[in-house]
Amino acid sequence: MNAILKQYTDCWCIPAIMGILYVMLIYKGQQFMKNRQSYDLRKPMLYWSIMLASFSIVGTARLLMLVIRLYGEGGVNKVICTGGDMETHIHPLWTLAFLYSKFLEYGDTVFIIFRKKKLLFLHWYHHLTVAMFCWLSVKNDYAGSCVFMALNSAVHAAMYTYYSLKAAEYKLPRFLSKSVTIFQIVQMVIGCGFISYIIMNGNDNTCRTSKFHGFFGVAMYVSYFILFANFFHSTYNTKGIKKQTSTIEENGAYVTAAMYDDQSDKSIRRRRN
Repeated sequence: MNAILKQYTDCWCIPAIMGILYVMLIYKGQQFMKNRQSYDLRKPMLYWSIMLASFSIVGTARLLMLVIRLYGEGGVNKVICTGGDMETHIHPLWTLAFLYSKFLEYGDTVFIIFRKKKLLFLHWYHHLTVAMFCWLSVKNDYAGSCVFMALNSAVHAAMYTYYSLKAAEYKLPRFLSKSVTIFQIVQMVIGCGFISYIIMNGNDNTCRTSKFHGFFGVAMYVSYFILFANFFHSTYNTKGIKKQTSTIEENGAYVTAAMYDDQSDKSIRRRRN
């Protein structure tokens, strides 16, 4: 394994500490905000989203070029079975940048908490488990790391671009919000296919995996699919929309596919004024 990757992924203490701090942030942050007014964080959220959108777009472009190259060298098997140690193809700093960005994305939750929006289980569970799975995969150079990084970066490029436009107060059609969630659900279906392929074709040499890696991957992707599909159903079917409207009137909490969308904030303020 590349020396740089080994040095910065060798200790499980890093994701463990970050995970504990993240859970503490959620608990203590909500406790802190319980009897306080929400903060207006639209501008910081705009800069935050633009930063992550830019990072994801650049990462997607670089990783898709790699995926195309790997496909040319060995077809689908080469694409899926390539791990996080891609030194012969791209610099390992790309892998590290992606890996550590998963911890940076914990910051999304800060905006939800300090703006007193509803924090979904889906949101923090997704952030926490993705970071752990990425660490497991890169640390052990398990198969699927390369294609997972490319797919995840592509989804996040679309997602954070959407966030940026919303934070900049552009009026976007509802189908875009819907499309973000659909894109995320498709990602989970593809991910299930990738991890199934790895389980069936895995070995110790050209397609590295382990029983725990396979179990973690299946459990993660299946749970994501169920949670995102349920979120889509409850958000976009007629009954779900009525239910959310009622929730808005009661406590001003509204969450769209973007997790901390402000689409209804203005209408809420108008009704209150």
